[in-house]
Amino acid sequence: MLHNLNQQRKNGGRFCDVLLRVGDESFPAHRAVLAACSEYFESVFSAQLGECGAADGGPSDVGGASAAPGGGAGGSRELEMHTISSKVFGDILDFLYFIGRRWSCRRGSL
Repeated sequence: MLHNLNQQRKNGGRFCDVLLRVGDESFPAHRAVLAACSEYFESVFSAQLGECGAADGGPSDVGGASAAPGGGAGGSRELEMHTISSKVFGDILDFLYFIGRRWSCRRGSL
């Protein structure tokens, strides 16, 4: 399943629900995959959900990432990543989808 999600992500961001911006590059992704594989992304997306009812509607800034305002009930659809190069971030994103796939396969064999 994660292999298919990764293919969708790499082929135009089909069904992706967040766009991660790093410098001049953009990386579509699935929030559920990122949050399941990374405590960092889980905390960023949880903070966004907590802000949905905030009166100011301003962007969040959580641990090196900031969200664009106006993302609606699910939080911002764009997340700007700071302090990381696009090459390194692309490699990390590929790894998250890969490790999630490996973890799912191991769980299925238990």
